[in-house]
Amino acid sequence: MNRFYFAKIIILVLGLFTPNTIQARELPELIDILSKKAPKGYYPKDADYQLFKYICNSKNCFNVISVESVTSSKKAIRRIAVFSGNNDYLGSYSGFNELPQSANGNVLEFPKSEFGYKIVFVSEQPPETVWIDGEVYGFEKVIH
Repeated sequence: MNRFYFAKIIILVLGLFTPNTIQARELPELIDILSKKAPKGYYPKDADYQLFKYICNSKNCFNVISVESVTSSKKAIRRIAVFSGNNDYLGSYSGFNELPQSANGNVLEFPKSEFGYKIVFVSEQPPETVWIDGEVYGFEKVIH
């Protein structure tokens, strides 16, 4: 077993037993990164944020934040921001009807639907398109 793979397993196992207080300390740092790297207005400070840590496959680990905000015109905005395991902002998915509920291994799970309810991270980058509850969503990459 190579060292890189072993390190990912350790990170994944530690992530399963990490108390929520540690996640809370990292969430503000990631929100700060979003405010600097994402298009203006994408991630309002008063939005509801939830962190899903250590979504790992054999090639990479990701940290994901789900974001929900309601505009002044009462329109809900739901996005998923994707970070590398090193907390580099990679991009986002936008327009969901519902937000993810959990992360297990390399899968981000939404409420169950016969028309798709998982984002499966299988490569070094997030999937370019995903199918959730019958809708197709594209990944908006950050332009460096």
